[in-house]
Amino acid sequence: MKKKSSYSKVDPQIIEVVSLAKGNEYAKALTLGKRLLRKFDTNEVLLNTIGIIYRRLGKFKQAEFWTKRALFIKDDFWAAHNNLASIYYDSGNVQKAILKYKWILEKNPNYIEARGNFALALKVTGRYDAAIEEYQRTFRVIKTSAIEFHMAATFLTLGRFEQGWKS
Repeated sequence: MKKKSSYSKVDPQIIEVVSLAKGNEYAKALTLGKRLLRKFDTNEVLLNTIGIIYRRLGKFKQAEFWTKRALFIKDDFWAAHNNLASIYYDSGNVQKAILKYKWILEKNPNYIEARGNFALALKVTGRYDAAIEEYQRTFRVIKTSAIEFHMAATFLTLGRFEQGWKS
């Protein structure tokens, strides 16, 4: 049976780990994060953040380990599911990432970050029209320059210059 301490309160020290990771200060973030594990070993946010750090460092086995621990604690932690798909993607297993992104979007269709990542994975595998559909779905919900750029680049790749320049 899964442990569901879920919806952990996020201690300010854990927020510091997240901030350090966002600032690409991975060594400091890992040092603090591992120290905090003594006190917060069932905090899914801390566990997933450690997974994100390892993914960004290219240490995919460790990344997967920590991310799956977060999901053991809280199986509907969508950020951790998205991180797991990103681990697959970044480690070169794009097809497995696509399957995971699809699964996430079946369960949580409004998860925009997963939809954008899914579109990018489709684009990388040459499924341009499907990628454009996903970018357009994302763009209807939130307009970001990153989504706009990727959608335009996909149109241009297909030789659909007018649509690419409009995007």
